[in-house]
Amino acid sequence: MPNDTIPYLYQLQNANYSSLSNTNFKIAVVDDDSSGLTSSQLKSLNDTGKTVFSYLSVGEAVTYRDYWNSSWNNNPPDWIVGQNPIWGGYYVKFWDPQWQDIVINDAVAMAREGYDGVVLDVVDIYTVSAVYDAYGSISGARAEMANFVGRISDAVKAVNPDFKLITNNAMDLATTNGSPNGTPNTAYLSKIDGINAESTFYLSNNAPTTWESGNLQYLQYFTDAGKVVFSIDYPTDEATQQAYITKAIAHGFVPFVGNTSLSQLDSTNYQILDKLPAGALDSMLASGSSDQPTPTPTPTPTPTTPTGGDNIVSGSSGSETINGLNTRDQIYANDGNDVIYGNGGSDYIEGGAGNDTIYGGADSDYIFGGTGNDTLIGGAGNDGLTGNAGDDNFVFYKNAGNDWLNDFQGAGSAKGDIIQIASDIYANVGQVLNNITYSGGNAVIQLDGSNSVTLAGVPRGLTANDFMIIDANTGQPVGSNPPPTPTPTPTTPTGGDNIVIGSNVSETINGLNTRDQIYANGGNDVIYGNAGVDYIEGGAGNDTIYGDADSDYIFGGDGNDTLIGGVGSDGLTGNAGSDKFVFYKNAGNDWLNDFRKSDGDKILISSDIYSSTSQVMQNVEYANGNAIINLDGYNSVTLAGVSQGLTATDIQII
Repeated sequence: MPNDTIPYLYQLQNANYSSLSNTNFKIAVVDDDSSGLTSSQLKSLNDTGKTVFSYLSVGEAVTYRDYWNSSWNNNPPDWIVGQNPIWGGYYVKFWDPQWQDIVINDAVAMAREGYDGVVLDVVDIYTVSAVYDAYGSISGARAEMANFVGRISDAVKAVNPDFKLITNNAMDLATTNGSPNGTPNTAYLSKIDGINAESTFYLSNNAPTTWESGNLQYLQYFTDAGKVVFSIDYPTDEATQQAYITKAIAHGFVPFVGNTSLSQLDSTNYQILDKLPAGALDSMLASGSSDQPTPTPTPTPTPTTPTGGDNIVSGSSGSETINGLNTRDQIYANDGNDVIYGNGGSDYIEGGAGNDTIYGGADSDYIFGGTGNDTLIGGAGNDGLTGNAGDDNFVFYKNAGNDWLNDFQGAGSAKGDIIQIASDIYANVGQVLNNITYSGGNAVIQLDGSNSVTLAGVPRGLTANDFMIIDANTGQPVGSNPPPTPTPTPTTPTGGDNIVIGSNVSETINGLNTRDQIYANGGNDVIYGNAGVDYIEGGAGNDTIYGDADSDYIFGGDGNDTLIGGVGSDGLTGNAGSDKFVFYKNAGNDWLNDFRKSDGDKILISSDIYSSTSQVMQNVEYANGNAIINLDGYNSVTLAGVSQGLTATDIQII
């Protein structure tokens, strides 16, 4: 008896929760706007064994999407370079930061909403003459698109590491020079999970294509890299449909027979699952679903040779004790079970592999545990803490500041992180649970006085199993013996991340798609962090700083600065001057460290989030000595230390 389940359903019109609930399928690609699926509906589909991807165009803008501003009808943005004469969409300069932010924000929103993946369409826009002429060359535009896809991948997998990214067509991105006989573009292939190839074998008039052989050469690069190849052809007569299915499966592809508008389901597709080899879809199926996806650990970067900047310490591959100076240190401990002391100054510390114990010390530090079961003690100051892989312990004593914990995964998760709180703050876990509030998609644990820790992306559900009370003097669970105190030994600095040092004149600085450290120095600079977890200082001057994708740490410095964190849970500090903090859709859960009304600081919020300042004020709440502005969805910005008094005059709608 034929299987009544479709392995791969691609339907961008007339697909909704009702139709998807009543159709047996393994994987479906739908249009998020057209389908109207909610997070709870996506979870319900997941619970019945169904995997759902959303469609997203990266190369054309259309007027019916939420991002479209009606003023663009008469005054289009300069990143529009022409119109598709067939479909009516607008060709875009896809490398433009505003367009990239629109696309990345939409992709991240899909990951947060509960979709299992995204199919990127119009990736091959770089082959349109109006586009590659605007860029300067087709080869350059092709390389730029590969980088753009990589940025999207980094952003969505930072939200959910199991989120799948599929590209539609653009097969020549599989090689470094675009040739079917070229060198594999391993950097690009590593960023995607599969490809959707259209009209490889037959046209909609049932005639065979003339490019089958060439396309198969390209697609071999994807199968060799272990990527799933989905195939859509549009034949209409049954004999050609059967020939197409046979050919596609023979080449290891997962086929779908579609109509050209992708608006209805052909019953021929019910015959396909029985013909596929076992396990053909396993890597693409949802591994499970929840209301909020689990965040991915931040990858450990490959150190580069530093050319300037702060005190840099690089550890060995063995277990050791590392002492930072009383300045701003960058410490990369590498392998081993290390003990690390940041000491004074705002430090950046990576534990690397091994079970590390990291003390931030005084001031506001940024600490990454790395792989292994790590213990992170931020100490005084407003610290940013990321455990990364392993069962991690986050320890809080009195006067810990207002800390931000980026990736807590507690009891019941695949990790099992623990929050340890000193006994002179709370005597028992019950007291801790009575001092937790949930706001803006985060959990906020009130500590002593005005101190707190915010657990990013934990919208609810903390239990006693997530906490441990430790002796305030020994650091041990109450009633156990204290450990010996390690003796610190300094090491010699030898390496660090990609470091960019600006001049004292006005300039534009572009970070790489890795973890950058950018020190712009003097001048009215424009700075783009691009993908990766970046640390950016504007220095003196009136700077404009874009964090872009991932969770960034941005310091404006002296001057009237504009800070745009972009996607990810960012830490923002304006420093001196009248600063502007700008928030668009899908900005993440940001932490603004020094909002000062007395300096004339302003919060700028996109008009597609709120249309008036009065709407903003209706979505402000105060908790644990901070002001929390709830943005769209689970996104928010927390104004540290602003316990009351935020008014409409502090807000601007843009």
